Amino acid sequence: MKIRNTRILLLITILLLILSTCTKTQSSNTEKNPLRSIIASTSIIADVAANICGDKAKIESLIKAGQSPHNYEPGTRDIARLSSASLVFVNGFDLEQGLLELIQNNVTVEIVEVSRGIEPITMIEHHDEEEDSEPYSEHHVHGEFDPHTWTSPLNVMKWCDVIREALETHDPDNRAYYQTQYTAYIKKLQALDDFIRNDLYRVESKIIMITDHRFMEYFARDYGLETPLTISDSFSSNAEPSPQDMANLVNFIKANKIKALFLGNTSDDAMNKLAETIKGELNNKLKIIILLSGSLTPPGLEGSTYLDFMTYNVARIVDSLK
Repeated sequence: MKIRNTRILLLITILLLILSTCTKTQSSNTEKNPLRSIIASTSIIADVAANICGDKAKIESLIKAGQSPHNYEPGTRDIARLSSASLVFVNGFDLEQGLLELIQNNVTVEIVEVSRGIEPITMIEHHDEEEDSEPYSEHHVHGEFDPHTWTSPLNVMKWCDVIREALETHDPDNRAYYQTQYTAYIKKLQALDDFIRNDLYRVESKIIMITDHRFMEYFARDYGLETPLTISDSFSSNAEPSPQDMANLVNFIKANKIKALFLGNTSDDAMNKLAETIKGELNNKLKIIILLSGSLTPPGLEGSTYLDFMTYNVARIVDSLK
């Protein structure tokens, strides 16, 4: 009996030593890696942040690839993921209003808006630009910021500044690593910018883009395109145009001999039907081109990284307007 008790005590001692070692290891890992995990609101932000963060933290996206940020509604499952995060990267400009309310009401975590420092486009600016064209009806909302900052690589370069700064603040020991990752990714974005300018230069005439909703405004501003009218004069693909809006748009397309209508890939069935209606009014001579809009595609598909996302869109814009 005495031998048996001795063996039991020895086993308990060994188990305590193992548990103690594990606890110390976990504590050590936490100290070495202060960024436990990072949550990004969209798949695009997650991809950009991952290029700078590298292997120093796990980055997850709340809004999955292929899902429209305009239709995203945060749920209770998201609270658990957010509660364990060290940082939350969001786009800003009211894109994630519901998510921000969820965080503020349930979770204490630092929120970093990657679009801060970008000069926003507003609805008021659009209507000022369109004074000489037939006005849209008065039911549209004015004064909202355009959240689609990712459509211009020049804006995403500013995202990278914000992301790198946040990572270095939380993990100063790896500042040199983040700087190296940042520099490498900025070079890729600069190469993307050169590619876009060279490709657009191949289009001999001025480029007029007609889209389903205003999701290409920053791209147009930075690369010299015109976006005078849309099916829905809104930053959201969920808004619906009036019959007068539709008539004005059809007349504008006819008068300016527009070749293509661009729809975001996350547009709903109602918007797709409106596009087909417009095409029918023009005797089916209008091409409908699908662009990636608010989300990356799932892994393995074309457009599954931000660089591929932009390359995909530019190729389709240029090909449709030659």
